[in-house]
Amino acid sequence: VEVAGPPFPCGDGPLDLDVTPDGTRLVTANEQGGSITVFAVDGTSGVLTPVGADVPTGAFTHHVAVDPDGARVYATAW
Repeated sequence: VEVAGPPFPCGDGPLDLDVTPDGTRLVTANEQGGSITVFAVDGTSGVLTPVGADVPTGAFTHHVAVDPDGARVYATAW
């Protein structure tokens, strides 16, 4: 499915992603940037809009996970 608007700005080296349970946010783990990026997801078009600035997490961020209630995001780095 083609989504209008790509490419979407993201931190350096996005490696993993997760979506909130309600589908309104997408989070990426940016390995090379040592950060996560949060996007708002348009429920109709699928267009992604960055929400704020990238969040620093430490070097080599590999994975992200949103908890089941969508209140927290967990990131792993090594």
